Amino acid sequence: MSERPTEASKAELTPSPTPAQTRGGSGWWKAFAVVAVTALLCFTGLAVYLGMSLKEAFSQPGKLLSGFFSGEVKHSNFNVLLEIQRTHGDNLEVASPTTTMETFTKADSRMAAWGKIYLGTTVTEIKVPASYRFHVKLSELKDARVEGNVLIITAPEIRPSLPVAFDSTGVEKKSDSGWARFNSAEQLAEMEKNITTGLGERAVKQAEVVREVARKDIEEFVQRWIVDNNPNLREQIRAIKVLFPGETSDKVKSETPLP
Repeated sequence: MSERPTEASKAELTPSPTPAQTRGGSGWWKAFAVVAVTALLCFTGLAVYLGMSLKEAFSQPGKLLSGFFSGEVKHSNFNVLLEIQRTHGDNLEVASPTTTMETFTKADSRMAAWGKIYLGTTVTEIKVPASYRFHVKLSELKDARVEGNVLIITAPEIRPSLPVAFDSTGVEKKSDSGWARFNSAEQLAEMEKNITTGLGERAVKQAEVVREVARKDIEEFVQRWIVDNNPNLREQIRAIKVLFPGETSDKVKSETPLP
């Protein structure tokens, strides 16, 4: 009567996998990778031979490999309303918009050894296309008088409308560090954070630049909304002159004659 094989004998009878069988799975993936890389190189060579860049071959419609890659981009946006302010009909916009290219520059020099060793200078520059807007308060158009056939109006000071708008897509930035300085990135980031504040400070100076344009805007407003709607004034008034604080009628020659 024959004996049943024991577990040990079974293990001895079962052949062990050869190294080739063990590497079979990984070898298949390696072969696939080699084929894929080879195919890509062949396609690239063909595209170059036909005078196309690889980007054109893959992306442009009708090209050799168009449609090989595909994707989908989704855009989403939302807003949170924080505040709505009113002007109460009291703001007359003048000389707006005034567009400028503002340049902010900062040069930071550093010395060592009590001023004996020069460590270099970090120079940072940012150019910003800004759009300024200005207004005057209608409630402050109080002093009006007629001299001869001229209606003289004393206007309030020109105020900038803040914050100043700027086009972020047109911002130009550059920063160079000195030979022993490594703070160009930090200096550039600091200047970027202060763009809005810097434009607000410059807006006050721009208000003086646009004074003559603002004067014409106010003169035309007075003509259309006051003189033209008042028949008695229309018969008497032949010109309008606007004065700003500190100006006198004899010093300001500009006036708008009525048609």
